Amino acid sequence: MPRTFRAAIWRGESDGAAVFGVEEVEHLSDLRPHYVEVRVTASSISISDHLFLRPENQGGRAPLPQVLGHGGVGIVERVGAGVERLKAGDRVLMYGTPQCNECWYCRNGRADWCTEIQFVGPPIARTLDGLDVHASSAVGSFAEYAVVPQSQLVAVDTPLSDDELAFLTISGSSGIGPALIVAPVRAGSVVAVVGLGPCGLSYLQAAKLAGARQIIGVDPVPARRELALSLGATNVVDPTNEDPIAAVRALGPDRGGLFGTGADVVFEATTTTKGMQQAWEMAPAGGTVVLSSVPFDMTASVEFPATPFACQGKTVHGSQQGGFAIGRDTPMAIELMEARRLDFGALIDATYALDDIASALDDVAAYRIVAGSLHLDG
Repeated sequence: MPRTFRAAIWRGESDGAAVFGVEEVEHLSDLRPHYVEVRVTASSISISDHLFLRPENQGGRAPLPQVLGHGGVGIVERVGAGVERLKAGDRVLMYGTPQCNECWYCRNGRADWCTEIQFVGPPIARTLDGLDVHASSAVGSFAEYAVVPQSQLVAVDTPLSDDELAFLTISGSSGIGPALIVAPVRAGSVVAVVGLGPCGLSYLQAAKLAGARQIIGVDPVPARRELALSLGATNVVDPTNEDPIAAVRALGPDRGGLFGTGADVVFEATTTTKGMQQAWEMAPAGGTVVLSSVPFDMTASVEFPATPFACQGKTVHGSQQGGFAIGRDTPMAIELMEARRLDFGALIDATYALDDIASALDDVAAYRIVAGSLHLDG
């Protein structure tokens, strides 16, 4: 193990812009109890990391500097005291959401809200000018090495590629979880997916797997609508060319009554408050809405019409990590991926080296790619 390693470090803001770049940092000599050092081989590139760098979202994100990146795959290098189920040489997935199996949430089937979840972890390295480096979500996967709590790691033995596995740790699990866990899609349901990015397209695949008879995809990007059709969408809607609410209501079934048109289940992954509001409008009375994305301005609020919101009986779910319990649900996801019933490889259309991380985040934010993977192993 080298004395130093390279990492994408966020130092904060200067003149209204994020100070962010690749630096050499030093390993800490000792590992905290229950922490594991991982040689990172691939990291998923999520729009969430871009959102953290936006000045309007930087409040409360201290301490700095930080290594960004909150999901990936790698090989265990060494383990701290108290680590019992992992050893050097294990291939592991690194998730931003832990599963401790001891807190109230874990013991009651809601490990997606495990009390060990952290926005920012403790120091895991030191800059060459002597500053402690913290890890975003206690992962920090935009680096050659990561130091991660055992509760956020899952060992795997699979021929699946690093890119596919890294994708599972963020967008894959966050996408399939709502269709299979949060608000399970029933056979014969009509589903609308608003936002055909990595989460939306993962949800689409899971809804098809669950037996949805009609899947309506909504997105302004032509290539994403075409990809959705190839993955099982029965209809697509261009929201720049027609009213997406009216289109989904027209394409979906009419259940009768005053407010009975729309999709049975509407999944939203748009990164906009407008998309969240539209998703709610697309569901009929008694329908189900899953709000999954975080808007570009993370301080923004969403408004819904008060009387319909109170009276139409729609069920609205939030979706942290898709309700995915990493220890419980990773084996299920791996099995589906190995059988190609979930094809995450079809969604990864760009790969990047660590030195290209700023460009990668720009590409994600500008919707120039569907999903990117950061390669850190050669």
